[in-house]
Amino acid sequence: MDNVGVSTTVGVEDALGFLNRYEEKFKPARGEVIIKHVAATGNFVFNERIDNFYRADGSMINSVIAVGLLEMDGPRILRFSDYFDARQSGMKPAS
Repeated sequence: MDNVGVSTTVGVEDALGFLNRYEEKFKPARGEVIIKHVAATGNFVFNERIDNFYRADGSMINSVIAVGLLEMDGPRILRFSDYFDARQSGMKPAS
């Protein structure tokens, strides 16, 4: 999983570690993904979306406008990349 400007993870355990750190920091209770556009060619799927994350009381933690790329092999994801402005996410940009 490549969150360009924030982190790159390799393998399932590394990706889960990234997600666990996000959960520890922000304590999201739920998330919402609004798909704006999707296009596919060959084994690549592109998407433009808005990811919203909420606390248990319903207040918004953050709203991130992202563009993503998935490289697929049948039902299996070979590569997952997200491109977004890390400043809007509350995550610390990579140095």
